[in-house]
Amino acid sequence: TTFPFTAGRAPGDNYMLFDDFALRADPVPAPVIYTLTHPVGTNSQLTWSTEALYKYQVQYTDNLTQAWKSDLPNSLLTASTTGESAAFTDTTSAGKSRRYYRIQRTAPP
Repeated sequence: TTFPFTAGRAPGDNYMLFDDFALRADPVPAPVIYTLTHPVGTNSQLTWSTEALYKYQVQYTDNLTQAWKSDLPNSLLTASTTGESAAFTDTTSAGKSRRYYRIQRTAPP
């Protein structure tokens, strides 16, 4: 049987196939922020790419010379599927003239 991901590859080319079970060793892409909106006087909203079962922590700082913080309410999310975009609303950002964000990914247990 030929599977779409095996086309043009030979055994040992970064995958193994056992009957109907496939194991791949491809690198997981870094999260990409798709949207970041911050209408004046309201909360900031972010969306980003995810990989199933990985945990994503939204971090922020109000000044790039300060340390990144991870204390936003509900800012730790676990992705349930790959290829979907996660969404987060920063309820503490209203009234801030600027805020910087990054997404920290950790591997599943």
